[in-house]
Amino acid sequence: MAVLMNFIPLTVVDDFLESPDSWVDFANSCEYNSDEDGRWPGKRTDPLHEIDADVFAKLCIRYFSLFFDFKHSNISWNVSAYFQKIKHTADPGWIHYDSDGDYPIILSSIVYLNRDINSGCGTSLYSPKHIHYNPDLNLDKKKQAYKGIIGIDESVSYCLENNRQYDETVRVNNKFNRLITFDASEHHGANLSGIDDGKERLTLVFFVHSVSSENKFPLERMRRCR
Repeated sequence: MAVLMNFIPLTVVDDFLESPDSWVDFANSCEYNSDEDGRWPGKRTDPLHEIDADVFAKLCIRYFSLFFDFKHSNISWNVSAYFQKIKHTADPGWIHYDSDGDYPIILSSIVYLNRDINSGCGTSLYSPKHIHYNPDLNLDKKKQAYKGIIGIDESVSYCLENNRQYDETVRVNNKFNRLITFDASEHHGANLSGIDDGKERLTLVFFVHSVSSENKFPLERMRRCR
């Protein structure tokens, strides 16, 4: 069995979900909550597999079919997925990489689910400017901001200090039913200041914690091609 080690490329796919309006209706029927530990902005639903296991399974099969042929390979995975809503904010979006303590995240994915929203509130990838950057700079302040403990002016100041450590390398605009997936170790940030006043950024976010296959992964096939 091959185990994923940075073998899935940065991928952007339009028209990813089948019947996307039904996904929006489903998302709007769910209950949303803030994270009590301030790990992420806005509000999320409970894990999708707990809300509707069949819908969750369809999402995973559709996603992994981008990279594997199920007829010729047995695939197994561990994935968590949530709907997320973020309101208009002056916060430009904290640059970070995805991790979950002792529970690894190897791929991060976002599906944009707004038909009418500023295309600028998408997602950007970044690289550190210097080798001695601090990926946890002002992490405590970020959590306080997400929990509403500090005000927006103070929050923005700390966010900008963190973000000045990076150069933008890729920008993906927010387009209805567009998927972006990337290595979770890539530094990235949501462009939250692009959300118009009175609007909410609705996304489906999901994280691949592990995946295995009998066959080679896409970048592995490419790198071994002679």
